[in-house]
Amino acid sequence: MKYNPYYVLILILTVGLAGLAVSCTKMDEHYKEFLQGGEITYIGKADSIVFRGGRNRAEIGWLVLSDPKVDSYKVYWNNKRDSVTGPIVKTDKVDTIRVNIDNLVEGTYQFEIVLFDKKGNSSILNNVIGQVYGQQYQESLLNRTYKAIKRTGRNLEINWMLMDETLHAVELSYLDRDNKTVKKVVSATAEWDTLTNFPIGGTFEYRSVFLPDTLALDKFYTPTLEVEELVQEQLVSKTGWKAVLLPTDTYEAEFSSWKIENLWDNNANGNPNFFYQNPNIPGLALPNWFTIDLGSNNRLTKIKVLQLSHADAWMFNYGAPKTFEIYGSNAPAEDGSWAGWILLGDFASVKPSGSAVGTLTAEDIVVGKNGETFAFANTETPYRYIRFKTKSTWGGNNNVMISELTLWGYPAE
Repeated sequence: MKYNPYYVLILILTVGLAGLAVSCTKMDEHYKEFLQGGEITYIGKADSIVFRGGRNRAEIGWLVLSDPKVDSYKVYWNNKRDSVTGPIVKTDKVDTIRVNIDNLVEGTYQFEIVLFDKKGNSSILNNVIGQVYGQQYQESLLNRTYKAIKRTGRNLEINWMLMDETLHAVELSYLDRDNKTVKKVVSATAEWDTLTNFPIGGTFEYRSVFLPDTLALDKFYTPTLEVEELVQEQLVSKTGWKAVLLPTDTYEAEFSSWKIENLWDNNANGNPNFFYQNPNIPGLALPNWFTIDLGSNNRLTKIKVLQLSHADAWMFNYGAPKTFEIYGSNAPAEDGSWAGWILLGDFASVKPSGSAVGTLTAEDIVVGKNGETFAFANTETPYRYIRFKTKSTWGGNNNVMISELTLWGYPAE
């Protein structure tokens, strides 16, 4: 059989064109199906999202840029089970939108934001993750602690411990010496703080303020803690002591080196180092007394009397006080009278052996060298001045002989 090439070519072209027509028809139908809802239009998304967490609440903020079609928003959370919507009024500038969401359970959240235009076209979804705080966080907070509290004169100094960066500040208040309320805010980075004009044994209250993070909506406060200054009995400093020369006092020493100032020099100058009254004072008799200005107010608690102890023969003998009284005052009468003086204690020196004057046991000598300590009954009122009144001496002398006096108490200023 003989083929005509011309007919073969026509047949090939016919079949090819038919196949192309069928293929184009199928592609067109698929494209129409894909676009059957119309052309998709996207609007500008939420930009530069900022999350701020607070106490069971959150604030979501973002920028709306130049797209004028933006009309509203929808914020989802809890896997889109919860949401909030709101309008957006667009200006010709970059606008900031802030959405507050309340009544949130404490925890970590992912918030998803979608913007819409008036036709319902939406933006691409954008999201932010943040922490919401609540009771669990509140109960985890501890009050700021301090290393030490110390008194410096009329002030109280607090040495604070450093804490983590979530500590924002410490709020503190107290009543000062003038009964005025003083309120302070102590920086989180401050290691020392001074409470001025703070009363002896006074109290202050404080609570710590925390900010969970730098953008947190709310501050959190610890319960208020009350702290009382623990005033400890201490030696009364002798630095400011001096003799008060009142008209009725008998402070005159027999020799200048046996002066009354030796009573508070801590025996620093060696022996002999004592106060030795001049026995030749006209009319000298017992009782007699002398006055000391302590230089500061103290609630006095006890006194130690050290007899002359540079030689054993002087112990529990001669002019060593046997019975005596101590008085306190804050305003001694200028005429030397007893007006305004308050009895702090009436005391008697005790010789351990009970032996006669001039006889000493080893125990007597130990007490004589160490001194005798006597406690005051009246310790509530602070005093600046004391008066030492000798009623009798161990040897019967009228002139009093004492090596050193030492006082203890609670400072009052």
